[in-house]
Amino acid sequence: DFLKYAFLRVITADSGARLGVVWMLTEDDSTDHGKRRRYLDQPETWRQVDPELFDLLLAPEHAAAAAPGEVLRDRILPGAGVFGNLMPAGRELRRKYFEEALQHSVETDVVFFDPDTGLAPASISMTAVSPAHVHLNELVPFYQAEKTLVIFQHYPRIPRPFFRKSTADRLR
Repeated sequence: DFLKYAFLRVITADSGARLGVVWMLTEDDSTDHGKRRRYLDQPETWRQVDPELFDLLLAPEHAAAAAPGEVLRDRILPGAGVFGNLMPAGRELRRKYFEEALQHSVETDVVFFDPDTGLAPASISMTAVSPAHVHLNELVPFYQAEKTLVIFQHYPRIPRPFFRKSTADRLR
């Protein structure tokens, strides 16, 4: 998460843009996903990227935070609007979730989406709602509201150049 936060801090600080975060939280699955903090044991490598952020992430209150939004709101991403509701199950509840997220981001310029793995592959239809993905059609209302969208994306196990090109083509 360190690099996500650092990136968002740079683009909003340099542009003066108002940031919204759609956290897309999922139920605790008892894995260490989201709890990986080994980078904090390597200050010689990572602290130089954003020393203030690095030190904030070392703080005991960050490690103990019940939800990411609690810390993000005030210290890591000052002024960000954080929508941290849990992703619901089912298409209708999910539609309402994104409607609420859009309402929450009315006063923002940039909206960061943080699904577990990123954009739903074209092979996953909307009928197979996955809490780990965001579907392109769920992003359309934000785009139509003239928001700049930033979407977290893990690389799948395919050649990266192919993935980048095919994703850019889908987004267009």
